[in-house]
Amino acid sequence: MQVLEGEETVVKALYAKITKDPRHHHVITLIEGPIDQRFYPNSSMAFRDLETFDRQNQPGFSEFLNTPLNGEWLARDVPKCQRLLLYFKKNIS
Repeated sequence: MQVLEGEETVVKALYAKITKDPRHHHVITLIEGPIDQRFYPNSSMAFRDLETFDRQNQPGFSEFLNTPLNGEWLARDVPKCQRLLLYFKKNIS
């Protein structure tokens, strides 16, 4: 699961590239639309339980999937993309 943010033409070009990449299957858009500002301006993709390399030194490394949920997914002011990621995190095993 991934959130893409940025200039519309750049995001659409990247999305098209992702859908054509043979490493990705059944790619679907869950939420699409304009935003006032980027919610993840300095983020890359999250990693989960990777013990074989130095995670902390990976550019854009995020502990998002390794940190416990704190109920923020229930907050009314959480942006749709964040809520979706939090639901995903809550339900992965």
